[in-house]
Amino acid sequence: MLQALHKSAGNWIVKIFLVLIAASFAVWGVGDIFRDQTESVVAWVGDKEISRTELSQSFRRELNSLQRALRTHIDSEQARSLGLVDRSLDNLISNNLFVLEANRLGLAVSDSHAVQEIRQNNGFKDVTGKFDRFRFDTFLRQLGMGEEQFIAQIRDDILRRQLGQTMVTAVSAPNVLVDTLYRYRKESRIVEFAVINNADMKISGDASEADLTKHYEDNPRFYTAPEYRKLTFLHIAPEDLADEVTVEEDEIHAEYEDRQASFVTPERRTVEQIVSNTETDARATYESLSEGTEFAAAAKEKGLSPEDISLGSMVHGDFFDKALADAVFDLEEGQFSTPVQTGLGWHIVRVTGIVAGSTRSFEEVREELEQELILQKAADGIYPLANDLEDLLAGGATLEEAANRLEIRIATIDAIDVHGKSPSGETDSQMPAEPEFLSKAFELALGEESILTESSAGTSFIVRVDEITASAVKPFDQVRDQVVEDWGRSERDKAAAAVAERMVKSLDGGEKFSDVAARENVEIQTSDDFERGGSGAAGSFSRELVDAAFALGSGESAAAPNANGTGHIVIRLKGVSVPVVGNDQAGIDNTRQELNDAFSVDIGSQYRSYLEDRFPVEIDQDAVNNLF
Repeated sequence: MLQALHKSAGNWIVKIFLVLIAASFAVWGVGDIFRDQTESVVAWVGDKEISRTELSQSFRRELNSLQRALRTHIDSEQARSLGLVDRSLDNLISNNLFVLEANRLGLAVSDSHAVQEIRQNNGFKDVTGKFDRFRFDTFLRQLGMGEEQFIAQIRDDILRRQLGQTMVTAVSAPNVLVDTLYRYRKESRIVEFAVINNADMKISGDASEADLTKHYEDNPRFYTAPEYRKLTFLHIAPEDLADEVTVEEDEIHAEYEDRQASFVTPERRTVEQIVSNTETDARATYESLSEGTEFAAAAKEKGLSPEDISLGSMVHGDFFDKALADAVFDLEEGQFSTPVQTGLGWHIVRVTGIVAGSTRSFEEVREELEQELILQKAADGIYPLANDLEDLLAGGATLEEAANRLEIRIATIDAIDVHGKSPSGETDSQMPAEPEFLSKAFELALGEESILTESSAGTSFIVRVDEITASAVKPFDQVRDQVVEDWGRSERDKAAAAVAERMVKSLDGGEKFSDVAARENVEIQTSDDFERGGSGAAGSFSRELVDAAFALGSGESAAAPNANGTGHIVIRLKGVSVPVVGNDQAGIDNTRQELNDAFSVDIGSQYRSYLEDRFPVEIDQDAVNNLF
């Protein structure tokens, strides 16, 4: 185009056109075109920029992840109050710091390595376990990211992991710290306790209207209706296209041949073994068995229990040694073998039971295979249908028009909350079961329509928000019966708490537990040993009660609500047990690993501080605030 303008510059019309363009530059300035677009940058890490788009995408990913984890809708204001903006920006800064350091140290990751990691990601695989380009493309569309940009991000992720792993591989907690933390955690206590049930409490008289009104006004969260949304959506699943798919008989046969091994149930044998360290010892045991000694008796002579000699039910491939496996599967039921040598010693094995193997015939699995192949082909058919749908929508068609043209069923749900419930508390049968559907529906603004979104189940959907009914406290008249019930429950809980408090005061005054319990008509029980973390505690013991037990001295008492809020429990400390470190190597190893992990986090934090000194970080807080 530039060459064409140059050749025609002699034309007086073109000259006028060029003058007008030049004038526009003079009026508006060329700086907006050629200068660095700093207004689109929210932070700098060394010489790397973090753009508004990067931060917005990072924030959206954090928000979606949190909504999936909590299975509830969180709006942008709530997300900001939870610190998601700061966390998203901090993650981007941390990522850039580690990438800059990796580059400084000369670390590198090839594109092919990054691509291989992407292809191995289970999120991008279809039902057969193969990389699915449609899933990958849909994922990129949802991120608003190009393929090259995503590969670059994966490459940076790999670099960051390599550098981070290098920093923490040598971390090891000292033994004295491991032992001290282990003893603290494993210290256990025994308490005597009595339960005061709310249901046993009597309250005098009925609530007045003033009592009910106050309870209603003091507890609005119990009487608040959630936000409801009216949704219009279309949903495409492989099952919807199944009627349009046919599978040839030879395809079913080929699938059976490819997967024949999966239809084979191998023979299983229940096995016992006696292991000796030397051949001489094994031969002596074999002679004893041959002379009629029972297998269990021969094992007992060697100090082995029935549990020690049992291998359970095993198939040929379960054995670590082929010679041993062959010996087992050469025996008849009830027979024992001659000594067999492996790397672990000399084995005599005995077969106590045999379950024959089997193979499901083609006729048995034909219908199952046909349905699987139909759904696989139908899933492949979603891709072109999705493309056609996106083309129609991009061309200006409404969701209803596009669905009608492509003969895709479109549905409307009049009112649904973030948990998938209608105002009556029921689940709408039309609603897609995939969790991504509700998550997406409650991300959208009023009147907004989602892009075509693929779910983890391999289905695709588009959803539009037609109406939003804001969350609000229900009118008192509508919930009066519930308020009456809640008020009574609250009064009985207060009464039970008063009894518990009275009992603790009596116990602290020197009265016997038995006398106090008898006066209050409750039963005294004794707990099992329970640990500080709650392991071993009775199911009715709340976290508050366990903490209270570990704050008591010998003979002291305390009270707290029980675990399910239906009463209160009074406890008196009866005994304390301190663990012996050498008796639980697995527990020591777990404690050491937890400390090593914690040290790794600390080292990573210190290393980040060092990187911030090497690559200064600057944040444009105004730009961040304007974005959110």
